[in-house]
Amino acid sequence: MACGTPVVACKLGSVPEVIDYGITGYYHENIDLLPSLTEKAMLLDRKKIRNHAMTRFNINQMLDNYISLYYDILND
Repeated sequence: MACGTPVVACKLGSVPEVIDYGITGYYHENIDLLPSLTEKAMLLDRKKIRNHAMTRFNINQMLDNYISLYYDILND
């Protein structure tokens, strides 16, 4: 995504948390549907994918999210 490449994956593990459906790529439980999702993914705006990934996964954002999570855990 950081290179503007759309992602198509099986809906397993953290995939739904990492891929923003219809923005940075697509996912589905049924592996047989992935080829049709690949065709859709090729139509996604690569500049939007890169910008979205760089905003969501930049180091400052990631640090802020981790620190917030740690404070939440400590305060529970």
